[in-house]
Amino acid sequence: MQRRHEDKTRAKRAAQRLANSGSTALTRAMTLESYRAINSSAAEALRVVTRYVADMPNVSNDLLLVGPTGVGKTHLACAVLNIALAREIDAIFISSAEMFRTIRRAFDNNSEFTETELLDRYIDAPLLIIDDLCSERLSEWNLHTLYEIIDGRYRRMLPTVITSNCTPNRMLARYSKFDAETAQRLISRLTERDVCVLIDAPDQRRPNQRME
Repeated sequence: MQRRHEDKTRAKRAAQRLANSGSTALTRAMTLESYRAINSSAAEALRVVTRYVADMPNVSNDLLLVGPTGVGKTHLACAVLNIALAREIDAIFISSAEMFRTIRRAFDNNSEFTETELLDRYIDAPLLIIDDLCSERLSEWNLHTLYEIIDGRYRRMLPTVITSNCTPNRMLARYSKFDAETAQRLISRLTERDVCVLIDAPDQRRPNQRME
């Protein structure tokens, strides 16, 4: 009887973990096994991510996946999400644009959550995966909000996985237009303890495309 109760409790927690993670049928199909390493750069990215997840849940380093559109950055990030959930780690997968929209909704009078509650959700998540950082409309508010999240996670030594078309230097240049000092602190936080993977490969969505 006790074993049955424990199994039901565990199943309920797993269902709640999945519901809160941002996981979908599409993200669940993106695994390390299904990733197409079409050249040496993509193969190295796969090796790095495989080593990264091997230490979960005992990992505190960040993982930054950088490269042009279609090289599989999101695929690898989703693979990290799937492994985390399989190991009963609470994780959140969200695009940067959706994350900022969600926090902004807190300013509405009928919002279910306060801004602080939403910020805490992203700051305190055992694993946070932000997809397509720098693809959203940039603003000073976005920069300061992102810094608060990244800095909070840095101080708690919680791992963050980020995908972006922009290298850290490019991020710095773009964010510095709004607040150079905060931009510098943000990039410092992102790069101090991160594993940065640059994926130089053709767009996998266009298999006949040649790299320039």
